[in-house]
Amino acid sequence: MKLKKLKAIIREHLIDKIELWIAKMRANRMHRITGRRYFVILRYDGKLIVVDNKYINFYNKGLRNKNKRLNIEKLMKMALYATTCKSVINR
Repeated sequence: MKLKKLKAIIREHLIDKIELWIAKMRANRMHRITGRRYFVILRYDGKLIVVDNKYINFYNKGLRNKNKRLNIEKLMKMALYATTCKSVINR
């Protein structure tokens, strides 16, 4: 019984690591294309999403309470991964 629980926990942990790796790759790919800074954050339902600075404006438009507004510092704190600030595009 304990072995099955241990296997289930390990499987869930590996799946979480793989999902984070995929989200990191997606953020890096989008950063290479656009040159913007992207963040990987955890959504309210437990899924990982890749967002940029436009997410702050979108999030703040839906809020009625001004004390819970999101800014770049809060976004950086809640991000599991962030791309670099430097642009990779050669134009």
